[in-house]
Amino acid sequence: MEWELLGGLGGAELGFRDEVGDGDLDVGGGGGAAADAAGADAAAAAAEGAGAAEADAGGALAAAQAEAATHLARVGELEGRLAQVTGQLEQVTARAGELQGQMLEAVRRALRAEHPEAVAELIAGGTVQELEASVEVARAAYQRALEAARRELAGQSTPAGNPAREAVDAAAVEGLSALGKIAHGMGKRSS
Repeated sequence: MEWELLGGLGGAELGFRDEVGDGDLDVGGGGGAAADAAGADAAAAAAEGAGAAEADAGGALAAAQAEAATHLARVGELEGRLAQVTGQLEQVTARAGELQGQMLEAVRRALRAEHPEAVAELIAGGTVQELEASVEVARAAYQRALEAARRELAGQSTPAGNPAREAVDAAAVEGLSALGKIAHGMGKRSS
């Protein structure tokens, strides 16, 4: 009969027999009260185990919540510190920008003083390298302006000295007083 119940399961049959025992299955109610008592004890043990598991789960939950609260407090601390450090970084960055501007202005003044043959307004830039590169441009612009001025001056002629005086009629002014001489000279200019 045993073979009929198992239906010829082959290797699975042997594994089943090992788990059950000798292979005798009690499918009817042959065990009776002893089986019921064993089942009740097993149920009570399971319920007790479930209660213990619930108590363990409650304790674990409380511990996890406490740990989470600790971590949240630490996160709050770190966020506050991050805000503080970010503020300090912004201050340092602003100060660095100011110092860089002052340094660039000092370099610009030094280059202008070092190169008087350059157009000072053309010595400009946002970095030291740009300032140094602009010196050549400023020097070339100065040279072009100087050459243009020289060409313009070469095209103009200027007298070598004072213009010749007009001949003064000495006889006309000889008998005049100082005031009369002045009036005579002014009359010639207005005419």
